Amino acid sequence: MTSIALLFVNETTYTGDPTILSYQLTREWIHSLSAVLGGLIAAGLLPFGTNPLRESAFFIWKRPASY
Repeated sequence: MTSIALLFVNETTYTGDPTILSYQLTREWIHSLSAVLGGLIAAGLLPFGTNPLRESAFFIWKRPASY
């Protein structure tokens, strides 16, 4: 497993919001589990949908009333 970070420069977020970000440089490390699952998904070797791990704008839990 490597400890080298992937560097990304993005002016905006991936959500479609057109606001220009103040901090555009991000560093990301690939988690070995996500790399394995990503490879299986790409190869079509998982028994469920095309990308069951995709991010969503919705949450399945309720926010506590104290917020």
